[in-house]
Amino acid sequence: EFDTIPGVGSNLEIEDVLLDELAELAEVVVVPGPGSRAVPVVCTHRDEPLDPDRWRAATAAYPQLAEPVQIPLAELPRTATLKTRRVELSRRLEAGL
Repeated sequence: EFDTIPGVGSNLEIEDVLLDELAELAEVVVVPGPGSRAVPVVCTHRDEPLDPDRWRAATAAYPQLAEPVQIPLAELPRTATLKTRRVELSRRLEAGL
C-alpha cells in the first residue's frame, strides 16, 4: 500500500497540501525511499529549480519528510492513464534514482 507510509499518515494528503501551497510544483509524490523514509519526489513547471526556503516553509508541519528529490516531469514513471507508478518510483529511489 503506497497511500500511507509509517510515521507519515496519508501521503496523498501531504501531496495535496504541497501542491496547493507551492504553485511552482507540477507534481509531488511522496513514496518510501531508502530506509522506508518518506521521500517527496518533486517536479516543477519548466523544470525550474525548487526554492529551498519556500519548500522548508511549506513542509514545516511535516518534519518526517526526507529532503526532496527533484526530477524532470518527463522522467516521472507513469501508467498509460498518466497515474504515477509509485512502486517503480520507490524502487528507483532505493537504487539511487
